[in-house]
Amino acid sequence: MTTSPTPWKDISLVDRLVGLFSAPGSRWHALARPCAHPGCKRRSVQYSFTRRLEGVDFAGQWLCGPTCYEAEMLRAFTSLLMDRRRLRTPRKARIPLGLMLLSRGELSQGQLNEVLAEHRTTGARVGDILLQKRHVTEEQVTAALAAQWGHPTFPSNTGIPWLPLRLPVFLAEHHRIIPLHFIESSRTLLLGFADGPDHRILPAIQHMLGCQVGPCFITISEYRRRLQALKAENRPNELVFDRACPPAEMTRVTGSYVRQLGAPRVEFCLCGQHLWVRLHARQEADLLFHCGAETRGA
Repeated sequence: MTTSPTPWKDISLVDRLVGLFSAPGSRWHALARPCAHPGCKRRSVQYSFTRRLEGVDFAGQWLCGPTCYEAEMLRAFTSLLMDRRRLRTPRKARIPLGLMLLSRGELSQGQLNEVLAEHRTTGARVGDILLQKRHVTEEQVTAALAAQWGHPTFPSNTGIPWLPLRLPVFLAEHHRIIPLHFIESSRTLLLGFADGPDHRILPAIQHMLGCQVGPCFITISEYRRRLQALKAENRPNELVFDRACPPAEMTRVTGSYVRQLGAPRVEFCLCGQHLWVRLHARQEADLLFHCGAETRGA
């Protein structure tokens, strides 16, 4: 398990009152909502109002207290992990990277055979082997990846802007992706890939960040430069569980941090092999749970 250096902070009752009454107008309607958990013993509006400071908006449903929101978390997490069995395998490029470089005259057949043999033996990425052996340049690999997938490339060594949307560092490293630019008018995030993209994670990122995502390709050096800048930011809490966690443990840990941070809203999604839970409090926090080996579908 790895944690960020920023300490977790408890939210006082006064803080929760301030957050409640300074919330946007849409929150006032929520004050009259009964608890959404079907097993709640006291679902009346009056009771729900008295429990407002203990309740949590979990994935769009208001739940009145720990008993109810932990029951719904367990149900939702269990259902999501069961649905993983129906996930399809990642979409593959029509032409493999090595053949693309061969067809562009940037790689010889002998070099390709050598690289493929090492790939089969070690399991290392073809692009990484090509760069390690200096058969091609980073720019050639990036251009070939862009041609494979039909996405644009992003120029290197440009300025690194501050972005209003936050992606966990762990996911940026695990998937070799990096946020590049945000267009406020269309709420579109330009997301850079250093490798072939796993398009299954794009809907998850869109859901959690509340925006559209436009994929593009960057060189591995540009990715590393921006990743270091991302790590250097004064970032909120990020907690990663690097072993497989059952739904009951995910629920227990999430519920514990909801109470510790006084988080009034919780969102979650499946992002590759990890369950990503975001706690919206005075300071956002992310929990990332490893779900175990993926079951590949047809």
